[in-house]
Amino acid sequence: MTWRKVFQKSSWSARETLFSAKVSPSDVSTEKLHHLLRLSALPMPLHHEEEMGMKKDLAQQLSFVQRVQKIDTSRVEPLTSLVKEMEITMDLAIAAKDQPDEAHVNWQPLELTKQSFGPYYFVKKPKL
Repeated sequence: MTWRKVFQKSSWSARETLFSAKVSPSDVSTEKLHHLLRLSALPMPLHHEEEMGMKKDLAQQLSFVQRVQKIDTSRVEPLTSLVKEMEITMDLAIAAKDQPDEAHVNWQPLELTKQSFGPYYFVKKPKL
């Protein structure tokens, strides 16, 4: 199967997932909302309209999570790390430490600027 055939028809859409709410704002209790706000160190709503807006947003987010949880991931290999794993030995780490990166050693930011304002310099980003 080619990648064109795989991506020809999407199995789900973000628009459908966002706007097909399964959780309504009335399902979110005031106590639960306040508890989540305290846990995340966010400010409490100042008035009823703001609280209702927060409940609506939370309901949409919960609906989105429910839809994502229903996606078939049986053929997807589990992710064990968000970064590419690589084996680094102590010898490689020591060698890398002793050899500085060329781009950083030769970079002279003040040579790149022709403009200054008081103690501040305007530096163009070098093309690497």
